[in-house]
Amino acid sequence: MCAEFDHFVRDALDFGAKYAAIASVADIIFNEEFRGMCEQNTCGSYNKNWMCPPAVPPINTFKENVLNFKQGLLVQTVHNIKSSFDWEGMMMAAETHTAIFRLILDRLEKDSNCQEILPLNAGPCTYCKRCTFLDSEPCRFPDKALTSVEASGIDVMALEKVVEYPTTMAKILFPMLGSSYSEFNILLQGGDKRNLRTDNLDRFPIRLKEGCQRC
Repeated sequence: MCAEFDHFVRDALDFGAKYAAIASVADIIFNEEFRGMCEQNTCGSYNKNWMCPPAVPPINTFKENVLNFKQGLLVQTVHNIKSSFDWEGMMMAAETHTAIFRLILDRLEKDSNCQEILPLNAGPCTYCKRCTFLDSEPCRFPDKALTSVEASGIDVMALEKVVEYPTTMAKILFPMLGSSYSEFNILLQGGDKRNLRTDNLDRFPIRLKEGCQRC
């Protein structure tokens, strides 16, 4: 566990997050039904993105790797939209959220003493305008690619209750209160590399610091 991890909560807020908190991995609940939602192409990215199903490992593999971490930074951003049908507003909110998330991730990668970091963003990876998955080519930027919280099977709604986010903000990926929209992501750190699953690791983007060898 990284002793200095707490100050990343303040950094997250400074970068534009509405709420941020340290969450214990022991409190994470995995839900296999989330993969079913992916298979129904709820977000439109199924079979179109290297960081989405079916390209990513099964939830059980995610779970095995996630449980090797001790804690994570749970981040929420909140955005105003015109209505629950404001798709353009939601997409703009998602772009803003991801930009904030990448700033936090960059700070954590540069300033933390943690050897392993697993970033899980909200929604599909959007680093490239067109994912090379569609062209049957390898990911061009595996060091920048982000797997989604949803694809990993993590129940963020349950986790945010544990860390005691305000109940009025208990929403994720869709508007529930009409004029606001929020996104969550998780940055896990402090993993035990001795137990990390290495199969499909190119599709499970754990960030390892330079000089840290995979077993």
